[in-house]
Amino acid sequence: MQKKIENIIAYINTIIIIFAVIYFPIAIFVSIFKSVLPKQILPVASWTVLIGSILLLVVCIVFIVGEIISVIISATKNYKGIDEPVFRQIDMFLKTWNETNNSYRRMIAVINAAYGESGEIQHYIDSGRLDVLFQRKNDLENSINGPVHEKDDIAAWFISIIAAMFYEKIINDNSNDVETIAWGIFILLIFAVILFRRYLSKGHGNSYKYNIREYELKILEEKIDNMMAETIATNMDYIENQQRTISVLIDKALHCHGKKKREQIVEDISLIDSLPLDLHEFPEESYEGVYTALKRNGIVDGENYESER
Repeated sequence: MQKKIENIIAYINTIIIIFAVIYFPIAIFVSIFKSVLPKQILPVASWTVLIGSILLLVVCIVFIVGEIISVIISATKNYKGIDEPVFRQIDMFLKTWNETNNSYRRMIAVINAAYGESGEIQHYIDSGRLDVLFQRKNDLENSINGPVHEKDDIAAWFISIIAAMFYEKIINDNSNDVETIAWGIFILLIFAVILFRRYLSKGHGNSYKYNIREYELKILEEKIDNMMAETIATNMDYIENQQRTISVLIDKALHCHGKKKREQIVEDISLIDSLPLDLHEFPEESYEGVYTALKRNGIVDGENYESER
């Protein structure tokens, strides 16, 4: 769904550019030479500019709406978090009717089991899947800090609105003393609620689950630190060549104007990026695919490739 919307937005963006290239010279020409244009042509030219303006406005509105929909879909996807069975199982234990001591202990138990030496997280560690662990880390950080930031944002909005209302009622309307005092008391009460809101409920949003999230995040960060410390290259020349190839392909993709060709280059980038860091682990079945990708982009020729093999 999101991919389709992004393609539609890309098409609309192209239409806007083409339309603007045609429309603006006409509009500028009519504006400059309006006084010297024949009376028979002037109405037609004016209507052309007006219709062009309306069409450009409509296309821009459609483009903006499409961008908003794409942002909402992307935000919704990110809000749901990474879709991995082990993390779904951990999150399932966070669903409780009431937070009790037993519910906290169940949450901690499932985290300890998942992150233990024989736990399911070890599979991602053994596979070197830092990307999965990074995504989970991001989800946990958003879950812990999100509610706090949301409350701060809401408080800031309320303060701005109240300040604007105070200025409007007290300064602009020249209110009498009684009304001024009433508004002053109201403002003080609102500020008191905002200042003491953190004491109105326990934990974050009347919940202590953020402590469980922080506990998992602490364990996860230790796993990530260990993985990064143990990531050692056995052949730096191979890794440097891999990165240089990716950089060349990225430049080609950025300067490529054909959509299908760009998509092919992006696929080639993904192929090169997916290769193992250890040259000795290079899969035999990937040779032909890599050779085809490199030759297609003019990076190697057949003779050099065969000699390197």
